[in-house]
Amino acid sequence: MKKLGFGLVMALLLSGCATMTTSDLAANNSMNLVHLSRGMGRSEALGIMGSRISVYNCDHTTLKNPPRIKISTPYRTETVETAGRTLEVVYYVTSLNSGNCAVEEANLTPLVFDDGKLIGWGKAFLSEVTTKPAPAAQPAPAK
Repeated sequence: MKKLGFGLVMALLLSGCATMTTSDLAANNSMNLVHLSRGMGRSEALGIMGSRISVYNCDHTTLKNPPRIKISTPYRTETVETAGRTLEVVYYVTSLNSGNCAVEEANLTPLVFDDGKLIGWGKAFLSEVTTKPAPAAQPAPAK
């Protein structure tokens, strides 16, 4: 009986992995954003969002063997120089266009870190912090 129960659990787990779709990934990442808060450390934020490389079935087909896509989570990381500081931007897939198995810029949500702390996320936030002018230089004191 124990072997049957173990076999049933393994079959369910494996079938769940086999049917994971790109929409599942995007939905999971979107739900994880709710648990983020400004000021948390980089490792805590990335721990909430997760880190893995997986192969997903594309959603848009009913084919017996649907096309598959390999997606890294996070999808990519970059540094941005702005207003006299260096920001780290980590991108996660949070949406995918129906009928499209490719990840595009519009499908990504950026998490923005300054000195190892999460300062915000989302395209609007990234745009806001990268377009702020650098602080004006102070004139040298007169001698």
